This record gives sequence, C-alpha cells and structure tokens, in this order.
Amino acid sequence: RAFYPKGCGTPIQQQLFGFADASEYAICYVIYMRTQTTNGQIHVANVAGATRVLAKGTTFKGVLSIPRAELCAADELVKRVLQVENDLKIDNLKSTQYFSDSKDVLDWIKNKTTPQYKYVANRINRICNLTTDAQWHYVPTNVNPADIGTRPDRKSVV
Repeated sequence: RAFYPKGCGTPIQQQLFGFADASEYAICYVIYMRTQTTNGQIHVANVAGATRVLAKGTTFKGVLSIPRAELCAADELVKRVLQVENDLKIDNLKSTQYFSDSKDVLDWIKNKTTPQYKYVANRINRICNLTTDAQWHYVPTNVNPADIGTRPDRKSVV
C-alpha cells in the first residue's frame, strides 16, 4: 500500500515513529511513517500496530507491574520496527524515533549502571542493542496514539 498520495512528488525523506503503551489489560504499539516529498508536502501514514493481552511474566512478586507491562510494550515495539524496516527496505531511512508514556521504561533505557532484575535486564538489553537512548522520548499519555489500544473504555485519543 502507498504511504503517501499518488502524484504528490518523490519522497526525499522518510522516517518511522513508534509509540508504545500498556495498561493492566494489554500492551499496544503503533508505527507511523512520515514522508516529505519533492513538492514540499509532508504525509503521515499508519504502517503497523497491534494490541496484545499481557504476557504471564508481567507480575512482580505476584502483583501486576505496570512498569513491566510498559517495558513489554516497548520491547515489542522495537522488534516490530526492526521487522518493518527490513520489510520496507527504504534507502536513506532516517533514524526511527520511539515514544513511551512510561518514565520508568525511559529511565531503564537510559540507565547503564544500576543492575536490574533478570526480567527487566533481558528486555532492556534487547532494546539497547537495537536502539540508542537518544531515539527514545517521553510522550504524555493523553496524546499517545498507542493508549487507545490498551483501554477497553477509551474511544479516542485527545
């Protein structure tokens, strides 16, 4: 499928933007592509997204851990972005930017000194091997497009 309208010029710059979120029910990721064309227009298209029920390991000492669920969402996002980048094979694709509304996850990604529990460390290692901490950014929950996929009662993102 096309990621920008026909007849609007040739792409001169393309970049993926990925968003991750989790709740007590599910994890969700959404990936968009931003394309700038030769005629100066910018087009944003949805490339991929999914919602999944929480995995078994998201509890900590028997209690649901939202930070662990958010970490699972970030990990899933990174794996899917890698798959999308490989599938699309776009020359000169700018560095993907990742967004999460979890400050815990962002702190784990940026922290290279404090040892973590094995569950957290395994996911952080995979994320840090595939991305840099400079690619990760905070996005408020109310404007995170992945938020809608984690809440059965939410109808839209503000």
